[in-house]
Amino acid sequence: MYDFRGVPGHLTEENPLYGLYKFKKGFNGDYCEFIGEYDLIYQPFFYKMYQTFEPMYYVGVRKLIRMKKKIKSGLGRGK
Repeated sequence: MYDFRGVPGHLTEENPLYGLYKFKKGFNGDYCEFIGEYDLIYQPFFYKMYQTFEPMYYVGVRKLIRMKKKIKSGLGRGK
């Protein structure tokens, strides 16, 4: 038994992830829906910090990646 995960909840052909479902169904698997997830907060202060700073972190990482690509493409033109 192997859990492929990531199959969409609404299995209609209009769903953009329907192709993923069809691919995984090709392995003769059974669709099984599990209970959702939730956060169990032990320390509200640190959880609030996490909620505040995590989006900022990912924005910064994306900017760095874009900057790296620009630098890399700029160096490639100078040849």
